[in-house]
Amino acid sequence: MVEWTDAERNAILALWAKIDVADIGPKALKRLLIVFPWTKRYFTSFGNLSTEVAINSNDKVSAHGKKVLSELDKAVKNMDNIKSVYSQLSVFHSEQLHVDPDNFRVRDII
Repeated sequence: MVEWTDAERNAILALWAKIDVADIGPKALKRLLIVFPWTKRYFTSFGNLSTEVAINSNDKVSAHGKKVLSELDKAVKNMDNIKSVYSQLSVFHSEQLHVDPDNFRVRDII
């Protein structure tokens, strides 16, 4: 478990306050699908993701990107209890969707 200092906590809160979930979320997921095309296999229910144009115009991609960042908001609001907050979501991604846990390694995306 991470123990945040007051300075870290304040830095996280200040940075997160600048994030526009509705804008950044869709952009981030679209970029993920374009830059790492093998991740498309997790989104087969989203329809056509065959080209950059198709990805950028896909409403399901945009909605899910917003949802992902909305979920990250929970982490910011529950910095001392992140593991508990995400336990069910973790099981869902692992056991039902079979998403490789390496896709969620923070150190690889920073």
